Amino acid sequence: MAEPRALGMYHPIHPFAAEVRKNTFSIIESVESLFPGVEQSTLTQIIENRFKPTNIYDLLAAEEERVES
Repeated sequence: MAEPRALGMYHPIHPFAAEVRKNTFSIIESVESLFPGVEQSTLTQIIENRFKPTNIYDLLAAEEERVES
């Protein structure tokens, strides 16, 4: 019997995980049109809930540079 896990926890063996990975690219494409200055790797991290909160300063600095140029 499998161990119980907290609600909403990511489980890599769960069949839904493969579907999420497959659809991530299409989600990124649609989000990328809303935020053209954000790198695709950063969008992927945000969508997959892997973006570290401490990286927000780098993201804001990159946006300020983009706006200034």
